[in-house]
Amino acid sequence: MIIRELREEEAYKCAMANALAFHFHSDIEKIKAEGRIKNFVVGAFEDDGETLMGKVEVNRFKSNFYGDYVEAMCVGGVATRPECRRAGCIRRCFQYIFDAADRFSWEISYLYPFSYAYYRKFGYERMTDSYDVTVRMHSLAHFERSMDFVLMEREEQRQDVKAAYLRFAADINGMLYPDDRLLLSHGSCEPYLTGKNTYIGYEKGEPSCYLTFECRLPEIEVHELAYTSPSSLRAMLGFLRTYDAQADTVKFHRIALDSPLLYVLREFADVRAELIPNTMCRAVDVLKLLQRVPFKEIQGDFSVSVVDPHIRRNNRIFDFSGADGKVSISARDTGLYDVRLNIQTMTQLLHGFDDFDLKKAAYLDGVEICDPIGAERLFKAFPRRSSMLIEHF
Repeated sequence: MIIRELREEEAYKCAMANALAFHFHSDIEKIKAEGRIKNFVVGAFEDDGETLMGKVEVNRFKSNFYGDYVEAMCVGGVATRPECRRAGCIRRCFQYIFDAADRFSWEISYLYPFSYAYYRKFGYERMTDSYDVTVRMHSLAHFERSMDFVLMEREEQRQDVKAAYLRFAADINGMLYPDDRLLLSHGSCEPYLTGKNTYIGYEKGEPSCYLTFECRLPEIEVHELAYTSPSSLRAMLGFLRTYDAQADTVKFHRIALDSPLLYVLREFADVRAELIPNTMCRAVDVLKLLQRVPFKEIQGDFSVSVVDPHIRRNNRIFDFSGADGKVSISARDTGLYDVRLNIQTMTQLLHGFDDFDLKKAAYLDGVEICDPIGAERLFKAFPRRSSMLIEHF
């Protein structure tokens, strides 16, 4: 087996693997003539170096991590020809990609799993869970109807969507920076062709919110909503009331577990919320991410040992010391430590996934408590942070 990066003209080989793995229909000859690879793609090839067995594609985006947009390795297009499965193709491809992380300055990675257990083998853990929330239209009756929204019909209006998105995403870990590629996925400029309507709201002349929805009567399906203030969120809900003569329910997709939407509703007798586990995440460079975390006030010293079977540099002991409101972090290779965490749990701690403490830690895999006092200091130091990722890749 040979592991290598795919050449630009080998897009048709990706299409062949996708077609066989996912039952896609592809015009291979057309792709062979016209297709070009745009992402970073690593493949496992037979010994001839040309026959593709399986591959992993990486989209290079930037994701929000406590207010900084860091280089993110967003994995998609994982596919293996059926006759080549269970030969270690994807495992070898992932190791090649992890080894290439420094070349692209990747600090963190996300993917949409077909199996959570499978991707845990590569250090990933669930991260951006969300709700699909369905409410009866009459549950929105206490919101004043609002008509001050503008339908998006021109491409230049996407800049207003981008402005609202960036303000909405500022406090949410995981949100991807809407560059020219991703911005096209936010909303639709062709409501009459697609049936998807994107409306933008403004406050004091500045874009403050937007929502994208479809009318699938008797239900309105809201695929995306972003807001920058309590008044802009209430205004969007008031705008949806313009459909109260046609629709019985409104279904909101991808609502963060701590979304203010759940605060402003008043009637919950008819609310239905379905938990949707979404992306998985893994830290690619633990030290760089630690240096970006806005720690709570640290009292005393503590240390954590990280276990990462795939990325050697993460296998270190990180020492924390707090004084005068400042945090000092250093790393060493050997010695004693207060807590040992596998990379999956360390990633959740870094990302602000939950309010961890000693009691919760007892239920987590890959956690070894050596000193309960130091462990408690560690868990208390990391902030809880809202996490969400709405784009597909």
